[in-house]
Amino acid sequence: MYVFHGEENFKKFGYHPHETYPFVIAAMTPLAILAIIAGWFQDAFVGMITKVLPKLEIHVDHSTLNILIAVTSAIAIAGILFAVFKHKKSGTYFSEKLKNRACYKLLANQYFMPHFLEYVINRPYLAMSKFAWKEIDLKVIDSIVDGIGKIVYASGKEARPIQSGNLSSLLKVMVYGLVILLVLSVALGFLK
Repeated sequence: MYVFHGEENFKKFGYHPHETYPFVIAAMTPLAILAIIAGWFQDAFVGMITKVLPKLEIHVDHSTLNILIAVTSAIAIAGILFAVFKHKKSGTYFSEKLKNRACYKLLANQYFMPHFLEYVINRPYLAMSKFAWKEIDLKVIDSIVDGIGKIVYASGKEARPIQSGNLSSLLKVMVYGLVILLVLSVALGFLK
């Protein structure tokens, strides 16, 4: 009801709020296009799913269904009418007496779900993430990567004299390599 009958607070701040920024619309456009394309394949998808899973058939009598529709519609309309009359009468939904009750505090604090998410999920996850970053990533993974780099650098430093451009030393290294490969191939051939 605040949307329809409340004061326009944005005028105090001197700007008019907009629905969303253009980059959000640009990011959502591919999703909208994919949703439209997926809609074209709905029948094929339902056919594929019903082959794997049994088709859900709810057997409810038409009179029972009509009663359920009427009752839920009446509850929704009664809630809307209650909100309109209560807000128009006093300008607010809740009296000061109601604000001190436990049910109001429970609903006003959104069943304390934000506190639960913050203290039970977000903070432990942040602590685990910091531990993984400082202890595992910086100490273990970075040392492995740095070690590989040091090994490559050291092997290059040791192999640098071989690459002097002297043909006789290059041929000598090539012969050593061929001998090592021949010994390995003969040894592996006997192992089979």
